Amino acid sequence: MHQASPGRYVLGDTAHLLVSQRTEGGNRTNKATIAFLSPDPKVASPHKPYEITLPDELESYAFVWERGTRFLWLITKALVRSYNFTNSSQVQETRFEPGSMVNIPEYLHEALGESRSRLNPPAEP
Repeated sequence: MHQASPGRYVLGDTAHLLVSQRTEGGNRTNKATIAFLSPDPKVASPHKPYEITLPDELESYAFVWERGTRFLWLITKALVRSYNFTNSSQVQETRFEPGSMVNIPEYLHEALGESRSRLNPPAEP
């Protein structure tokens, strides 16, 4: 899956990606959160949401993931971050600076589509 706009996206049975955008006074703020769901819909999740910092410009980021895995990738200009949320209580963030497509599993490249060229990450790290 790939997304670069506000919305709620299913990462798996127990995790969703929430992306929002707020405009105030001519400034745009982008925000993302990995929300963890309880296996029992009648009970609140014991895991706190994980906040992800995004750049505030339009079309400045893209997420890519394969549903059901516990990994999420974020690509921005010259930076790639991966999030391993296998342990919902301790999300692991890995930063690749400068980042490029070589830092993202090859099977996910096609899913990035036009975001790949728009964000124009360098070919080599």
